[in-house]
Amino acid sequence: MEIFLIGATGFVGGAVGALYHAVAGETPNRWLAERVADDLGRGTRGVGEAEAAATARRGYRFGGIR
Repeated sequence: MEIFLIGATGFVGGAVGALYHAVAGETPNRWLAERVADDLGRGTRGVGEAEAAATARRGYRFGGIR
């Protein structure tokens, strides 16, 4: 049922030509971030807790993507 809702949400409210990502089960956030960055033609790198917290305070998510 969940996969249907994800598909329906993209179909009804999505933009033409947009790319959507969905995961199931216990998927590390890093894998999703790497896939999104790859689709955007961007690289990824690991950051420590302090740097991650600092970027989150500035309003960024996924290490720099707003």
